[in-house]
Amino acid sequence: MEKEDIGKISYKKLRGKEQLFAEEVTVLMVLKGTVLVEEKGENYSLEVGDIYLLNMNSFLTMQTTVYSSSTLVLLTFDSLFFASQFPKFYTTLFECHPGLSEKGKKEEIGTLRKKIAEVCLNEFSQTDEKRIQHTVGMTQLLLYFIQYFQKGPRQASIGIENQKLKQLLEYIEAHYYSGLTLKEVADVFYMSESTLSKYFKKETGEYFSEFIKKLQIRHSLPDLLYSKKSVEQIAQENGFNSGKIYREQFKRIFSMSPTDYRKERIKEQLKRHEHHSVMSIKKVNRKEIVVILYTFIQTTHEEYVSPNLSVRSKRLFIEPASEVKQKENPAIMIHIGSLGALNDRKVQQEIRQLKKQRMITHVSFYEMFEKMESMYFVAKQAQMNSYPLFSKLDTALAFIEEENLQVMFHLSLTSYQKERESMVYETFFAHIRNQFGEQELARWSIDVQFSPTAIHQSYSFYQELKEKVKQISSSVAVGVELTLSDPYDEVMAIQAFTELTHTLQNQFDFLTYTVEPNFVFQTEDESLTNLMTYHQYVQQKALFIHSLMKEAHIQVPIYLSEWNTLTGTTINMNGLFFRGALILQDILLIEELVDGLGFWINVEQFEKNKTHSSTKNEGLELFHFYSSRRPSFFCLSFAQRMKGTIIAQGDSYLLTQSGKNYQLLVWNSNYFDPHLSSEQAFLESQALRLDVTIQQLISGNYQIKQLELNRNSGALFYTYNEFQEAKMLDYETQEYVRTVTQPKIKVFDAVIHEQFTFYLTLDTNAVTLLELTAQL
Repeated sequence: MEKEDIGKISYKKLRGKEQLFAEEVTVLMVLKGTVLVEEKGENYSLEVGDIYLLNMNSFLTMQTTVYSSSTLVLLTFDSLFFASQFPKFYTTLFECHPGLSEKGKKEEIGTLRKKIAEVCLNEFSQTDEKRIQHTVGMTQLLLYFIQYFQKGPRQASIGIENQKLKQLLEYIEAHYYSGLTLKEVADVFYMSESTLSKYFKKETGEYFSEFIKKLQIRHSLPDLLYSKKSVEQIAQENGFNSGKIYREQFKRIFSMSPTDYRKERIKEQLKRHEHHSVMSIKKVNRKEIVVILYTFIQTTHEEYVSPNLSVRSKRLFIEPASEVKQKENPAIMIHIGSLGALNDRKVQQEIRQLKKQRMITHVSFYEMFEKMESMYFVAKQAQMNSYPLFSKLDTALAFIEEENLQVMFHLSLTSYQKERESMVYETFFAHIRNQFGEQELARWSIDVQFSPTAIHQSYSFYQELKEKVKQISSSVAVGVELTLSDPYDEVMAIQAFTELTHTLQNQFDFLTYTVEPNFVFQTEDESLTNLMTYHQYVQQKALFIHSLMKEAHIQVPIYLSEWNTLTGTTINMNGLFFRGALILQDILLIEELVDGLGFWINVEQFEKNKTHSSTKNEGLELFHFYSSRRPSFFCLSFAQRMKGTIIAQGDSYLLTQSGKNYQLLVWNSNYFDPHLSSEQAFLESQALRLDVTIQQLISGNYQIKQLELNRNSGALFYTYNEFQEAKMLDYETQEYVRTVTQPKIKVFDAVIHEQFTFYLTLDTNAVTLLELTAQL
């Protein structure tokens, strides 16, 4: 057996059934054959390459299949060294077994297998650096355990958010031998017994008394196995009131008495000594072992998870709330710039794609045509009683009817006043009525845009427009855009809101507004000390307008027609700054405050109509060139995909239930200057490891679908970056980019018994959707 201060490596030939007591943290990996293991009633079948981790003072039963033998490697870590590097070692449990592969840790286990193989191969080395490499390798394994394989409920380290729980566990660990009672601990922490009992069960998943008994039993094992103390003495020294209670609790856990356990262990040690089942490296078939270990190193995995000290960890305990609410999706307005754009086949295809995924309710435009054609002016000059130009819009209007879409026409009073004499807008609505019937106008809403400095002067034109439209069809909704600039000053914004609503005497069917947080980059202040405030600007403005409407007793629909998150100031920076979680989080927050929100359909239409847009840099376009989907497309898709009842909601997750099925959205929103997106090391440091537990689920067989949206799956700019050496991409490559740029999907089956635990790593501003579908 090779020994080092930090730990040791040994090899074991297993035939038949044996029991292993791990005094220290021990990792075993199967090199040959199949090993059946059992610990605390949990059974696993370990195949070649499978890994099992034992916490200190743990008891494991191992067994090979009939008439066969297996070879294992065991890595044992010195507790004192572990604790010196990781002070919370004694209050932390670790977990690694094959079952975790189906719960989101397949890549992490693959990386661990490779690291173990590297450490083992180093023992066959004859170099002068062998000892240093051993120490470095074993230390890296310890770090990897801490980062990826900590287990609740006693996790009291990286990412644990409850300081009180940490203090409780530390106190119990330090005083377990005194026979702690619930009352004693409650008094120390100034809690009632009832409160402490409920709190402890909620946070750890175990009852206080059961937790204490297991801890006392675990600490008693070294004395039972390696001392000549009587069972009575061991019981008293570990906090039990009597030997009888100790024997009863011991038998509950190990299914045998302490005396029988001691005898069995002595027999096992003698047997192992006689048969030399634990082998030194010298007695191992070196060639066979080396070949196997090199195979583990050379095997590629889908992802390589590199240990990073600054990566954060977090545990989420999610349980249904006592009060639930229905998931209501807002209206979705898709801006196309001009109505004539609907004649474009590409635009039609994109809208059909959105409709298929329930991502559009309204088509929205600012002009009838991108540019008025000469026939319009000829007809106007000749005072013709028909406008042949409108017939060019019939294809677009028929498409609206065919797809059963609502329409939002953003009409500025300035444009109306220019065409007032020609009555072009009144004539246009009359054309719709004549060609498609008055019922078609029920789809239409007109969003009237005032000049902020001419509200009183323009009021009469607003009234005139509204009356004329209502005469053509009373079913047309006429609303007003709020003239609140960005950034808004609260005092001035209140004055502007009051002036507009009082002038119009609340005679409007709905209200719209826009949000642009990127004004922050136009300031001379380069420090951006309040950057998080600007990241949350969309929600803040929505809440502000909501409060204004409430105070004014205005109860009409409110639409956020155009909005944005923080972006970079250049095209390259916009692409590097992946903002999926920020977009999704804003959608989920503001959909409870507004009746609808808008997006631009694609980059071409946004660029053509930028003069109409309120966004200064990039808008929230759903498609790029060649109909490639942008991250905003997938964010909206995820939000609209959620259905049923919201049964739990937090700052970084949303859980819904529909019948026996569940959907969980989790995201890792990070607020930072978009220009830091060019720093790869910084982006990697913003990743988040999540240990998610959902409680109180309906037990049964489920199929789990996992969709991951991040920089590497669904971010168009990063896909294009793979081809940056080419000056021009052909059609086939563009189609490839369009096809592969989408969230990554994983599917697996799971049996759930009221609780589902899952592990995942979220990249910066990444989003993951888990769908749990009940199986018959």
